[in-house]
Amino acid sequence: MPAKFLCTIVFLFSCITNQAQTLNGRITNTFNNVIYICYSYNQLYNIIDTITANADGRFTKKFQFEKMASLMLRAGDGGCFITMFPDADLDLEADAITPERFNETLVFRSKGINVNFPEIENSPRLTTLNPNYKLSPVNFSDQANEWLFVRDSIRKSVVIGRFKKPYPEKVKEFLLQDSINDRYRVLDAMLWYEQSSLRFWPESGGFYSKYIQPFAILTEEEHHLSSLFYKSFWGQKMYFESMKIINTPDANGIIHQEDPLFTKLDLLEKQLPPRLYQILLSNEIESYSANYTNIHDTLFRNYDSVLNLYGTQLIDQRVYQTALFKVKEYKSIRLMTAKGLPAPAFNLFDSTGKEYTLDSFKGKIIYLDVWASWCSPCIGQFPPAKKLEEKYRGNNNLLFLSASIDATREGWINKGLKKHTPPGLQLWAGVGGWDSQFSKDYFVRGIPKYILIDKEGRIINFDAPRPGEYTAEQILDALLAE
Repeated sequence: MPAKFLCTIVFLFSCITNQAQTLNGRITNTFNNVIYICYSYNQLYNIIDTITANADGRFTKKFQFEKMASLMLRAGDGGCFITMFPDADLDLEADAITPERFNETLVFRSKGINVNFPEIENSPRLTTLNPNYKLSPVNFSDQANEWLFVRDSIRKSVVIGRFKKPYPEKVKEFLLQDSINDRYRVLDAMLWYEQSSLRFWPESGGFYSKYIQPFAILTEEEHHLSSLFYKSFWGQKMYFESMKIINTPDANGIIHQEDPLFTKLDLLEKQLPPRLYQILLSNEIESYSANYTNIHDTLFRNYDSVLNLYGTQLIDQRVYQTALFKVKEYKSIRLMTAKGLPAPAFNLFDSTGKEYTLDSFKGKIIYLDVWASWCSPCIGQFPPAKKLEEKYRGNNNLLFLSASIDATREGWINKGLKKHTPPGLQLWAGVGGWDSQFSKDYFVRGIPKYILIDKEGRIINFDAPRPGEYTAEQILDALLAE
């Protein structure tokens, strides 16, 4: 899980103006008092801001929007969409201890026209549209349309309850934008269903042409370009098409393992209108540069070529320049963490406060897992990690070591160790979380992160496979056989 919440989907438009708007609020039970806000600048690239709240959860953030703008807020286990206007500040309150509690306690206040409705946020969530392959194509389509109907009914009901006709222009703007968002939320869910349901429902091969294509329009109309779900849908559609292309055998029956990134960008350029192409190209380049630490993966093997070929096409060159800087930074990190170099020294602590250093484990191969109690993908790796640990249990040459980067010892113990049972020796990186000395020395930019260190404290692999990857067991077997 990246340090910043994933924002591969794109967000609603905003333009710079001299007028500032303020988002104030109080959100309790966040992770490390951090709140994430994501929006887009000039419809071209994503901005992710981190807000550090006070100890009591209070925070303030200033923006400069020229038009109505939608943002995504993420805090603790909760999150919501926010609509802001240029001439109105907004206050909100919520308790982020659980997603349900966040929705129950979410309150919006504004001195101007406020179109943020907790009733809509609490209405049927997108989770009800998770592709359910037990449903036939017809039944899934019916369920998706029912979701749309319920959302639309709730939206109209709360607006009628708050405003009198004729509705203010801002309310009309919100209703139009929100309905477009919902339509493409449904189409995106249908797209995922179609891609994964063939083995359950062979007849779903015509699902796209029957249930999706009639409603999925390619347009550069402002409200569509301002919809994160519209842009997400077309980005995902191009990805699925690129994977289909690279996995199709040629005339000789050979599948050529081309880089899907090149194929996808080629499709974006050929099939999408210019402005939408610019938006999605910016997002692709920014997304891949943000994940450049995974350059060992084949998805990133040609990224330099991608930057050279496509980066210069960007109208807004700031994305390109930022990507170049990140790539240069990550390449220098990889040079400093190359195989055979000494692993950085560390000071880690167990639940009693006992300190451990790298030298404490000399003579053992270390399979190091960097995680945190709030990281769902980290916790998702515990079951396969336990299987690996059981296989090698009793082998004194191998140590499974987990280092938590929870910001506080209490958070690590109460929300981590007491709720979950991670495998191996459990240690804590100390105060600071992402800013702890351990995180800095080990270049922790995203978690879960796995690292292999040899018996002499030298780096084997600074981006080792996760336990759930089949290569993890193969590598461990080979290391122990040496």
